[in-house]
Amino acid sequence: MLDLERQKLERIHQMNDMGVKFGYIWLFFLIFRQKPCQNVREAHTIMKKQPTQKDSIKARNRELVSRIYAGALNPSEYNDMLMAWDKHMLALEEHDYQETHQDFDWAEEFISHFEQAGKMVDQLQPVAPISAEDSIEQIPYAAFACTLGGNIIHANQHAGSLSKGGMPASVFDLPMDTESEKALRHLLKLSGTDTGLAKRPTAIIRIFLNGDEEPHILMCETLKDKTQNNGEPFTGLVIKSISAVWNSDVEKSLMTAFDLTQAELELVGNLYKGLSIKEIAEWKGRSPATLRTQLSSVLGKIGTKSQSALSRMVVSLVHIIVHRSKRKGEPDLQLVTAKNTHQRRGIIELSNGFILEYVESGDLAGKPFYFIQPSTRPTLTDKIVKGLADNGIRLISPVKPGSGRTTKTPLSFSAKDWAKLHLELIDKLGIKDFSCGGHCAGGNYAGQLARLAGKRCKSVLMVDVGAPIRSAKAIYQMPSGPRRYILAARFFHKALITPIKYISVDFNSSHEGQMRAVEYFCEGSPADERIIHDKELWKLLRDNMGYSMENIPQLVSDSAKWAKDNSAVLAKVSATAPIRYFHGAENLMFHPKHIIKWCAEHENISCKIVPERGQLLVYAEQDLFLNEIITVCDMIS
Repeated sequence: MLDLERQKLERIHQMNDMGVKFGYIWLFFLIFRQKPCQNVREAHTIMKKQPTQKDSIKARNRELVSRIYAGALNPSEYNDMLMAWDKHMLALEEHDYQETHQDFDWAEEFISHFEQAGKMVDQLQPVAPISAEDSIEQIPYAAFACTLGGNIIHANQHAGSLSKGGMPASVFDLPMDTESEKALRHLLKLSGTDTGLAKRPTAIIRIFLNGDEEPHILMCETLKDKTQNNGEPFTGLVIKSISAVWNSDVEKSLMTAFDLTQAELELVGNLYKGLSIKEIAEWKGRSPATLRTQLSSVLGKIGTKSQSALSRMVVSLVHIIVHRSKRKGEPDLQLVTAKNTHQRRGIIELSNGFILEYVESGDLAGKPFYFIQPSTRPTLTDKIVKGLADNGIRLISPVKPGSGRTTKTPLSFSAKDWAKLHLELIDKLGIKDFSCGGHCAGGNYAGQLARLAGKRCKSVLMVDVGAPIRSAKAIYQMPSGPRRYILAARFFHKALITPIKYISVDFNSSHEGQMRAVEYFCEGSPADERIIHDKELWKLLRDNMGYSMENIPQLVSDSAKWAKDNSAVLAKVSATAPIRYFHGAENLMFHPKHIIKWCAEHENISCKIVPERGQLLVYAEQDLFLNEIITVCDMIS
């Protein structure tokens, strides 16, 4: 019996010895197989790889969520959030997405965090106290503030046009009718009560200027929770014109833009107010023939062919100039634009009721080239505009939705929907055959426009657009900045709005914020970093970044369309019109090797790859850009 028990124990010890030996053999196998492992502890970690990977994913997710909300509190620190975002997106490539997906759902949880943080950043922006005087000055039309007794305490620079001579002491001195006076007195009485302050009631009054038959309409509303310059609370009314009023800013802009004489400027002003040539002649004691001669001179200088066209242009110009002249920290875009005699603005109402503003540059009677550039200002540089004029090219560029006078259209609009609007504008301008092109995200819209237009579109120019992104593999080859942007735009673009909000808030807060945004744009692009120290190029990039962020949801929508695979559309376009790519050899956002391969696959698609240039190609190589436009426009018969 003892012998039997002894034999069992010996067999157990032998098995244990074999297990220990096998364990050591396996351990040494791991040590020598895995290069990073230098000791037994690291080998032990590898044996527990699966739990460690999950912990890493959870830690990475927590860090990103933390950084998302930290960015709402301090948008200038957005780089920390972007770095955490990078870690997670790179992990999607390094690990099996299905495994990662089980631990964290991009489509729901992350987007929810981004959306909540976006609401926070909107609510947390400081609102400085504003005086009644500052409030009135910021209104782009004629406006003034009055006390509950009707005494006018402050009027802006446009308000003098509402009365003869200087601004009266009381609102009741304005030439209004009886019903308007009753409505105004009732509003003043109501505004002095708690109920009135809570509801902020309004009233419409009519005044009659200079004996005009048609009244001028003013809107009155309670002005509350403001402070005067002495810090005392103020309650009263703000009264403002519903439409833009002819004023000194408009006069100065028109005179500077078109070199009008004082007499010609006075004529334009009276026509804008609705007077006819005959009425002006009788009022001023001038000869109608003399006024018609002046009108002919004005039409020639401004570039319109009829008095009705002049009226439409001036009305649009007045609204644009007045609206922009009050934006703090931003140069008057219309003044800069209008100085160039080879450029003009226009506004057209489309069949669906949307307003589309556009800029025409170059030879205004030349070969039409429709250029869509949603992330850059449509005005171009003086050098390019002059070159277009010298080469007989009429470049037409629409203002993007939400900027200028262009309607802020629904984000549900597809590229096809927009192609229909662009083609309608082209039709209304009386253009039959044309070439078109797009810059960056505008390339997607240009492709859809060319497809819709068919044989009417003679050629297409793609500037910094890149080859179609047919798989995520090309996105992961981009530098960190564009990689995270395009990857998010393609797969979960809703998450993009909040980070761009952070950049926008920081950009608009200070010069340092602008510098951070410009540096971020050039991150990972040595070619752009080399030239961004040029003062003029830096300003061009800064101004265009500001323009692109005027409507952030639209910017994200444009980017989402850009990041899609549009190869099928472009392949169909190439069957009827040649496509030309203009691209920097060091543009690492969209690597030129993909464009070269794309061109090799299609007989009617070619490219111009510019050495030593990156994403700032159109700014750094304006002559080459102009040559490419000339090349594609030469294809119009």
